[in-house]
Amino acid sequence: MQYEIISNKATNEYRETSLAKSRIIIRKPKVPVTEKNYMALQFLDMLKDVDVYSEISGTDLQKRPNDRMSDEEFEQLAPWNEEVKAEIKRWAANLKK
Repeated sequence: MQYEIISNKATNEYRETSLAKSRIIIRKPKVPVTEKNYMALQFLDMLKDVDVYSEISGTDLQKRPNDRMSDEEFEQLAPWNEEVKAEIKRWAANLKK
């Protein structure tokens, strides 16, 4: 098992250690993590592994966010987008049924 921890308190850019047969990677953040930006940073961090967590594959997965997207295209996928919020609520309601 491998865990990656990003912390403002990290003293080095990168450090590896192990704990109970798990590999732990500790990194300094590229930008300081604050109360105001931590959710956006978590979202962006998750995007790098979207193929691991995704329930879709193929061409649908190719529509995932990438560096060639315009700001408008990315905004449509962002979790604070009202359409995305509504879709999440519909999805959650269907799970309860």
